[in-house]
This record gives sequence, C-alpha cells and structure tokens, in this order.
Amino acid sequence: DPKVARKSVLFGMMPDTLSFNPEAMNSDVKHQIMKEIRQFGRKYEKIFKLLEGIQGPPKARRQFVEFAIKEAA
Repeated sequence: DPKVARKSVLFGMMPDTLSFNPEAMNSDVKHQIMKEIRQFGRKYEKIFKLLEGIQGPPKARRQFVEFAIKEAA
C-alpha cells in the first residue's frame, strides 16, 4: 500500500507487510524529495529522513543523494 510505505519512509519504520516493492517505494521517495527541495523554506531534516528511507544497495542510495544535490542546484 503506497500510503503505508510513505508513512513508513517518513517515520523510519518498515511496513507491516513483506510484499512491498522497493522500486515503487524509491520512486515515491524520489518524488517527495523533489517536492521538498523545490518548496520555499526547505525542511532539510525531512529531506534527510527521506534519503534514509531509500531501499537497495549503496550504489542506489548514492544515486539518490547525487540526484538530490543536482535537484537542489
């Protein structure tokens, strides 16, 4: 469920079910990161929490951090 995944990412928890899709969760996080970066009066702690919720290997996490930096520039 996207709402459960979104809440779990924001609060640093895993969803109750094991049948979640990491790619869909990551794309949702990417959209939220773009939204937070483009927003006036950025809330950096929320951006860092979103980045902590990225699922996958370190290479995928690094790509998201690079994306966030480019988006902010």
